[in-house]
Amino acid sequence: MGGIPESIGQLSNLDYIDLSGNSIEGPIPESLLQLSSLRLLSLGSNKLTGRIPESIGQLSNLVDLDLSNNLLKGVVAELHLANLTSLINLDISSNELAVKINPKMIAPFQLNSIDMSNCKVGPQFPTWLRAQRNIFELGLSNASISGIIPDWFYNISFNIVSLILSSNELSGEISLCNMKSLEQLDLSNNKLSGSVPECWKRLRQLRAINLGNTQFSGLVPTFLCSMKYFNSFYGEIPMSICKLGYLQVLNLAHNNLSGSIPLCFDNLTTMSDPKYQGGTNNFYEFGVEVQMKSITQVYTSALQYLFSIDLSNNILNGDIPAELTRLCNLENLNLSQNDLWGRIPPEIADLKKHRIGLCHGILGILLLIILQAFLEAILLSLVGQNYHPIAGDGRD
Repeated sequence: MGGIPESIGQLSNLDYIDLSGNSIEGPIPESLLQLSSLRLLSLGSNKLTGRIPESIGQLSNLVDLDLSNNLLKGVVAELHLANLTSLINLDISSNELAVKINPKMIAPFQLNSIDMSNCKVGPQFPTWLRAQRNIFELGLSNASISGIIPDWFYNISFNIVSLILSSNELSGEISLCNMKSLEQLDLSNNKLSGSVPECWKRLRQLRAINLGNTQFSGLVPTFLCSMKYFNSFYGEIPMSICKLGYLQVLNLAHNNLSGSIPLCFDNLTTMSDPKYQGGTNNFYEFGVEVQMKSITQVYTSALQYLFSIDLSNNILNGDIPAELTRLCNLENLNLSQNDLWGRIPPEIADLKKHRIGLCHGILGILLLIILQAFLEAILLSLVGQNYHPIAGDGRD
């Protein structure tokens, strides 16, 4: 507990301050202005209060500024940025701040990373960013931004690796076709509409995408890897989805998908290879909701270790493919609220006999239910309230 003393300004040769992840209280001292050599100031994840001193904008050698996850209030204006000529990384996210920077301002820096999520940035998309040409990571989630994404944004976004624009009031259609370096994209909880641009299939680096609770519609794009609550996709699940060898989380729930479940799901290498344990050092900056046993959990950094398929709340029909039982890494399988019929694949029992040590995910969802020997429990856990009864394997 305690605050940052004003006497810190007497350490005139200090060039590195990292006090993040503590319980430091009180204001940011004005004496920081005296630390003219300071290159890194990381005060994130504390309990700092009050306003950000305008004098912080005079630290011309500052490269990294992190004030995120505090209790800071007030306005961030041009004076806070006025002379930060060396600044590369700026994070003021998750504070009670209002960012009111003159749209005509030309910032004296070129940022690689900027996060103003959970601050009041809108209602307009921050126009002062239009002169930034080196942005790799942009976080503007829950930033009170509304309206369409301006055309100038596409001129500065070609280097972006991570784009987080979730939980705003963004509307209209979106392109992003020039973002060849994009790896993470979160547009969820907006009013964006239209079909998913076909040109996104050329975004070869794209690894994680969340378009949940938007108004996108149309046929399921064959190149998308993970989705959440689209509500308006229709047609059959494309066979080409089975070519996504690195797919770990597939969520097509709450749509109008019809036809049968593809027989090729056992081609999903990461789910079917018992030697693959997940964890590819990818850090996802957005959360993905996954429903397990009627409980919704949000996965962020742990997403890289999750293996899940959710096809619930559609109008899929036909048998449950035996190929699903070969996905020995699968931890969550939700087929409820469809129109499935036929038998539960007897190969599920084979998993119990031969792969009980490796296929703990399937066991947790299906095999333990079989051990109970209650068909009613199987119906509830595997297929929920489907419209046709599912028969057993003929052995009572």
